[in-house]
Amino acid sequence: MQDQFEINEAEEAVKIGGMPFSKSAVLVMEDGAALWLEGLKNAALDSIKRRHGELLLKLLGDPTIEERDTWKSQQAWAEAYISNQDAAAAVNLARLLTEAERKALGKNAAQTMAEKIMGKVVQSDTLISIAAGVRREAEKAIEASGSEDELTAAIAASEAHVAAALQAVLGAE
Repeated sequence: MQDQFEINEAEEAVKIGGMPFSKSAVLVMEDGAALWLEGLKNAALDSIKRRHGELLLKLLGDPTIEERDTWKSQQAWAEAYISNQDAAAAVNLARLLTEAERKALGKNAAQTMAEKIMGKVVQSDTLISIAAGVRREAEKAIEASGSEDELTAAIAASEAHVAAALQAVLGAE
């Protein structure tokens, strides 16, 4: 059975059954199998991307966008305080604590917050790098698959890799 192609020269895509695919994928296609596999790979890559983001957010404690937007500032304050006891950084770090915490910690308030923040930086950097590596492994395996069976095996291997990475991260806590 031959698919019906709708080619619009002004666009960079070819529509097959109303669904857009890159022209390059169609041009190298000998039959519909290559295009079918291309679509499956794209769907698998989209799923990997979405799941990577969801899992990473969970591992980082489901922070809001607004909360994540403050992380760079907090890290900068902590680094400035730790490196040269920066007074402005000390004020900002102390503001992150409640009044009762500031009183209880006294002169150690800024140092305590700086250490806590830097500990979180190290932890989140570790999680981010592990998750990015696992994602890249999955993407490369999916992209390299040349058949549905290879794609299925690549997806299964990526699931096992994610599970092993999660076990390693959660076991280290």
